[in-house]
Amino acid sequence: VDNRNIGVALRAQAALEQGDTATAVRLAEQAVENSPGDAGFRRLLGNAYFAAGRFRSAEAAYADALALIPGQPGVPLRLALAQA
Repeated sequence: VDNRNIGVALRAQAALEQGDTATAVRLAEQAVENSPGDAGFRRLLGNAYFAAGRFRSAEAAYADALALIPGQPGVPLRLALAQA
């Protein structure tokens, strides 16, 4: 985990929990941009996209997360939901 982006990711998660999907997407995109190899940030980005109704973007983010760390709990299901 890239410690420099934990604060950004936490703010994205908080925005997501508050239903502010626009802010969640913006912050999650920032975390991924700063740490493209972090599977957790990609999963968070997928969750933000999914909540915002951006299912193709969510699908790509989940696929990227699984490519980095296969078998992450819950991610294959979210990927399947985004594809449906």
